[in-house]
Amino acid sequence: MNQLPTRRQRQAVYLAQAGLTHREIAKIMKVRTGTASGFLSRAYATLGTSNRKEAVSKLKKLELEEKLTPIKPKLPTLRQCEAIHLAGQGLKNQEIAIQMGISGSAISSYLVRAFETLDVHTRQEAFRKLQELEELS
Repeated sequence: MNQLPTRRQRQAVYLAQAGLTHREIAKIMKVRTGTASGFLSRAYATLGTSNRKEAVSKLKKLELEEKLTPIKPKLPTLRQCEAIHLAGQGLKNQEIAIQMGISGSAISSYLVRAFETLDVHTRQEAFRKLQELEELS
């Protein structure tokens, strides 16, 4: 094993290990299905395996040996998640603010930052993506 898998290849391996199809991996990574498949193929070749579990095991070993930086997913904070859940129920910012005990402008700030983190543009997109992430964890 001369070279190390790229960050995108490692991300694809971890998503595959979670039981996702190539199509689902492509959707999460925002690439075409063929590109996601290529990431997986090259990662497996680089790691010298064709087995998902073995690939993940080798990646974790490399991370422990500090040859690779562990991939940390970018997630919203707990307060941002709480605001998204309430927004997903159809509440307005002021109603969310009252329930959370903070100002309406703080809610706006939470939602804007959460949208950026999740790479979405609407409350419903944020709510759906947050549900998907919660199902994966």
